[in-house]
Amino acid sequence: MSKIKFVQNKVYNYVKGKSVTELAFELLAFGVLMPMAVSGILFMIVGLLTGEINTTHASFGIYN
Repeated sequence: MSKIKFVQNKVYNYVKGKSVTELAFELLAFGVLMPMAVSGILFMIVGLLTGEINTTHASFGIYN
């Protein structure tokens, strides 16, 4: 006899209670935009630490 209890998955319950549009927007936000933001921030940090970005002229178009 198996001692493992099979319960409903929490992800299944979460998805079951959402509309398709809401799930699509969450996929866009957390599956596309968040990884792009994190990788961009890490790219800038690594570039600043390794000296690839010149900090004297790194205004990024904010102060012209």
